Amino acid sequence: GPLTGFRPIELVPGSVGLARDTGHWQRGEDRRRRAARIIDVFDRIEDEAAQAHHLRGDDAARFVPPLSPGQVQVGRDYRDLTERHSAGGVKCASLETARRGGGGGGGEFIDAYVAEGRRLDAMVARIGGGASLVVRRIRPSVRGSRATIRDRDLVDMICLLDMDPSAVLRRHGWSAYGAAREALRRALAAALDHMMGYD
Repeated sequence: GPLTGFRPIELVPGSVGLARDTGHWQRGEDRRRRAARIIDVFDRIEDEAAQAHHLRGDDAARFVPPLSPGQVQVGRDYRDLTERHSAGGVKCASLETARRGGGGGGGEFIDAYVAEGRRLDAMVARIGGGASLVVRRIRPSVRGSRATIRDRDLVDMICLLDMDPSAVLRRHGWSAYGAAREALRRALAAALDHMMGYD
């Protein structure tokens, strides 16, 4: 898919929020190189909000992204962890076959796989099984559907299926108008906060 550039950084151990550039550096270059990653749904959500901000004629310097960096990161972590854990199940099966056949090793992988599973279960448990109050407040006659969008479905469709809020609304039979998209964005932000452990 399409790519976007970013500058890799890491926090300096022992510092209070001090970060340093960790991009590739080659002798003779005056600074480290940027890296590239695939554009995902979180980039598209921010781009759409920035375009709407611009079309309203608002000051570009006053633009606030619809999701915080922490919310975006926990969404990406959830996606990456889910994909890695799902792929790890295949390796677990092959390790089990090798173990029965006399092959050694694999204990460290199994331990890491179980730890990942526990982390994933904790994230899912924090989402909960209900529907956000923000989404439930919109009357069915206004939203165009009686279908309720559950928080877990919202998170999975956005983070795992790479669907934008309008697509999630349409999938549930809702009208994808501005107020509904904003309510869904607030519900997503709240669910991502819960995943981080903020209640």
